[in-house]
Amino acid sequence: MFASKNKIKIYPETITPPIYKLQFDGCSKGNPGPAGAGAVIYKNEDEIWGASVYVGNKNTNNEAEYSGLILGLQNAITLNINNLVVEGDSLLVIKQMNKEYKVKSEKLLPLFEEAQLLVAQFENISFQHVYREKNTRADELSNLPIKTNTNNSNTNTNNNTNTNNNTNTNNNTNTNNNNNNNIHKYKRINTLALKYINELVFQ
Repeated sequence: MFASKNKIKIYPETITPPIYKLQFDGCSKGNPGPAGAGAVIYKNEDEIWGASVYVGNKNTNNEAEYSGLILGLQNAITLNINNLVVEGDSLLVIKQMNKEYKVKSEKLLPLFEEAQLLVAQFENISFQHVYREKNTRADELSNLPIKTNTNNSNTNTNNNTNTNNNTNTNNNTNTNNNNNNNIHKYKRINTLALKYINELVFQ
């Protein structure tokens, strides 16, 4: 009698689901002042999306931070991401999103409520605080709109200066032309007057 062979069991391959991570940031030059926000999404540590937005001319750092968070959450939903880890270097925003801190600012409350509505669309989502050196890409994105807006403002200022200079030049040219015309007019009048006087004297 032959010994039975051991049966080899084949198990289905275990597929590890991808890990999606959102990092956000915001900055304000002046607080309040010109503000920008940025967000980036990673799939297994590889960047798959990133964007920035100009928040406004007179906004706070916290408003900019929330704007970056909302920007990132909106695009994570667009990418059909259901499970998300959110990281930011704003301890205030992270604590408020985890409902450890209350939102007392009237300006932040509408932003907080909008972010919470977006959070409800995920199956699983968590919020973790990270230090700035671990959030460099989002920080870079949040600064871009401010630099762009500042450069545009400088360009407009230079254009206005050139326009004013051209206007002044044209005005000066017109004034000089008018003066020259007046000089010729006066010369003609004086010549006629002298001719009339000479005719009276020698008659």
